[in-house]
Amino acid sequence: MGGDVKKNLPETQVLSLKGGSAAQNAFIQMIDIFLGVRQSPEVKQFQREMCDYMPAENRALLTDFARKMNCGYNLGSYIQKKLEESSREAKHALDCGDCVARKKKNRRHRLLKAKFNACLVALRKFRKYHLGIAFRYITAGTKGTGSTDFKDFLKSSMEATSASRLGCTGDIRDAPHSKFN
Repeated sequence: MGGDVKKNLPETQVLSLKGGSAAQNAFIQMIDIFLGVRQSPEVKQFQREMCDYMPAENRALLTDFARKMNCGYNLGSYIQKKLEESSREAKHALDCGDCVARKKKNRRHRLLKAKFNACLVALRKFRKYHLGIAFRYITAGTKGTGSTDFKDFLKSSMEATSASRLGCTGDIRDAPHSKFN
């Protein structure tokens, strides 16, 4: 057998490689981290494995990004914090008679929440489209790209995306790259 994969390897060494997967793209994983999407343990494990297939520079970028974002700073937790602050301030404003300014601020934060949730809806649509492509083009057996049961894997990612809408509960330390803390 020729090719670059076996170059400089002993003839008896067996390689165990997974097929291509979108999880091998640092950008896809960075979106989840940035938005605060809480994936299932199985998806998180698979994402960690896929890091081994990334170019070193991409893996380093993802690791650094995850380390910074997993300190509790992601867009979802930021917006949730602002909503909670607005709610507390609105209650205080009723007592102080400072309603007009507080209502405007609260309205801006609710709009921000709606825009954030719209981002998650768009990401879920992307994942649903990806599932459709995978379903149409992966025809050999039940194993998909990266040796996963692609239907369950992609459906789990879609569900995690939906569950990350504001108003859902979850601990940011459960993010896919918490091993990088």
